[in-house]
Amino acid sequence: MGRSIVIAVKPAELEQIKAGAVKDIIIKNKPEITLPITAYLCCEKTEPNYFNKPEGELKAEFVCDTLICVKHKKCYGSLLVNTGALKTTMSEGQIDYYLSGSDEGWAVRIKKLTMYEPPRNLSAIGISNAPKSWLYIEEKQIKIKKRKTD
Repeated sequence: MGRSIVIAVKPAELEQIKAGAVKDIIIKNKPEITLPITAYLCCEKTEPNYFNKPEGELKAEFVCDTLICVKHKKCYGSLLVNTGALKTTMSEGQIDYYLSGSDEGWAVRIKKLTMYEPPRNLSAIGISNAPKSWLYIEEKQIKIKKRKTD
């Protein structure tokens, strides 16, 4: 059995993904996964802080068959990806700021989005709290009927 990932998004970002305006989610670390995978979107219900763990709901799943490396400006003088080719909620300046402290980030490409109506509980994928950014899950943890990722 393999791994998959759960990515946390804010409600406004989820609406843009649902509308098709966003096709890429920027993350700092490259997931060590074999593509393609079915990935999951978790939307936060509460803001995380020092005193609480973020609560969330499973809002959607999508096929991820592409990870695009985004090189940081400080190392190369400019972002080494045409950010115009990325459909993300972040501007080039925001991507640069988000990636400060690391040499590169990754754009997770969203394909074949399926929204869950109603949203599912996180326990359906074997987790109890929403991740801060993203996390791995093992396929054996998933209690949702899997669809093919071809």
